Amino acid sequence: MKIKKTILAMLILSVLLNVNIFGKNVHDKLISLNFKNTDIKTVLSAFAQKTGLNVIPNKTVTGKVTADITKMNALKALEGLLDAYGYTYTQKGKTLYVTSIKTNKGLVLRTFSLQYIQANELKNLVLDILDKSLGEGVSVSPLLNSISIQTRPQKMQMILKMIKDIDVAPMQVHVEAKIIELKSGLGDTSNPSSVGVNWKYKHSSDNYAQQLTTEELNTAATSLGNYAQILSENMDLYLSALEKSVGYDLIASPWITALNHQEASILIGSKYGYKSTITTTTGTLEKVEFLEVGTKLRFTPHINQDGYIRMDIYPSISEGSVINSLPQESTTETKNTVLVKDGQTIVIGGLTKNYTNQIEVGTPILSNIPFLGMLFRRTELVQEKRDIMVLITPYILTPEFLEKMNAEKKIMEEKYQEKKEQNSKLIY
Repeated sequence: MKIKKTILAMLILSVLLNVNIFGKNVHDKLISLNFKNTDIKTVLSAFAQKTGLNVIPNKTVTGKVTADITKMNALKALEGLLDAYGYTYTQKGKTLYVTSIKTNKGLVLRTFSLQYIQANELKNLVLDILDKSLGEGVSVSPLLNSISIQTRPQKMQMILKMIKDIDVAPMQVHVEAKIIELKSGLGDTSNPSSVGVNWKYKHSSDNYAQQLTTEELNTAATSLGNYAQILSENMDLYLSALEKSVGYDLIASPWITALNHQEASILIGSKYGYKSTITTTTGTLEKVEFLEVGTKLRFTPHINQDGYIRMDIYPSISEGSVINSLPQESTTETKNTVLVKDGQTIVIGGLTKNYTNQIEVGTPILSNIPFLGMLFRRTELVQEKRDIMVLITPYILTPEFLEKMNAEKKIMEEKYQEKKEQNSKLIY
């Protein structure tokens, strides 16, 4: 009996010694492996071959793995790799059992107050990184524009860096626009000075003429196609020459500031309300919508690092009304994408506006006879078409530009004050 117990004790001791020696060898062994978008079961099989261990993954262990391991301790490398992808292992003798992390153990929670980016926009980016099956999650507070994230410490550091990179003040563009209506007589395309209609003339010089003649109006710009041109110099000089040669009426002169990559718009016109009906499974809903008519300008600026601005510009002119709760609209619009330097002016033509004028036509002398004159005169409706031009000058909002604007504002205030004082002296 004593002999049997002695043999059994020796066998147990031998097994324990083998496990310890084996474990020591595994802990000391350095391995190098490289994986790129490789199935995780293939990766675990490679570890098994390198270490001599049996690796058994749970059925929940799935997915692709990318890793570059160079001369690392085998078990530490495996532990780090599994942790990065939301898995862990337990060791029993020569066998490693790989399973998913099912608890929130090791997760950290942080809340970030965002300054510029919207919390919901960031949420969509963070969700692509988190793994809900591991207890990771994200919640936002639109009112406070804050986001709360729960994840592992390593991933939290990555998210923190991402937030620092994208939650920055966006660049802005200040746009000075002028919408003008050219006076009658410009619809004759045989007239070389037909600005806004005849766009076949090309820019022949890099220098803008100081005194523009009628013939020079079209050569003062670089053609970008049928509807858009870039002025080579000052917009005020161009408008001055335009006024002297053909004349125009200023419809609007708005100043608009827009965020980079964000659309801005202006409407000079009217909004006509009308009811629309929506039928759902629970009933019928009515809501009020609006038809916008008039002169509308929409644009989206895109600033690049070289000081250029790509402008997506959508000017339109529309007329319309609401008849029997149905909106009726006729529109003339263009779509332009133009790349300009900071401070250059874009001229857009190709827009027209129709007028109906009532005029009185009569026989000379006879039409002026009291009472009988109405027999010799009549009223006619005359259709007139006028061209609309849009001039847009975008400026990148830099500290230097803001300083310049403040200086100009100060000068204008001083001139206003001087004029006010002069008027006061005249009164006395």
